Amino acid sequence: CGVIHRDIKPSNLMIDSRANLWITDFGLARCQQSTPMSVTGDLMGTLRYMSPEQASGRVHAVDHRTDVYALGVTLYEMLTLEYAFDAPHRIELITLINESNPIAPRRLNPAIPSDLETVILKAMSRQPMERYESAGDFEEDLKRVMRGERPLAKRPTVLNRAVQWVGRPQHLFGVLAATLVLLVVGLSIATMIVSKHKH
Repeated sequence: CGVIHRDIKPSNLMIDSRANLWITDFGLARCQQSTPMSVTGDLMGTLRYMSPEQASGRVHAVDHRTDVYALGVTLYEMLTLEYAFDAPHRIELITLINESNPIAPRRLNPAIPSDLETVILKAMSRQPMERYESAGDFEEDLKRVMRGERPLAKRPTVLNRAVQWVGRPQHLFGVLAATLVLLVVGLSIATMIVSKHKH
């Protein structure tokens, strides 16, 4: 309906006697098309369930995929009985959310089907563009898993993980430094070889 809740978490989800799930507490909700009222740097919501864009205060980047992320975190906790991210201090928790992937659910609970783990991790992707485009798409993949069908979500490849790792600022510097060292060493060896051939 074009509404971004911005505070999806277990305590804001209630199940009635007919097994219907209701979302409660729209105190932080805003319409998709409206201009964000908070300024960059404001953290609106419950930190443990915030998406990376929300936890880093990039309010203009927050859209419906932020709620998809929070639903993914909620499902992760339901199945593993563990926090997706846990740290004693607020800044540490924000850093974990922004820079780390959660422990794979099946490592915490081997009974979780592999395809279900794939769906959860897609919903919890750090990059919004890698998540489900909508809660409806998330729902459809969950239904596929429940029917015993393969989900549309794909597990990240080694190349995907490498690109994500290199893309982090602190890792990018290390990669550039290592590349520079290899170039210098390579040029030195090449110079020595050419010099020997000349003599």
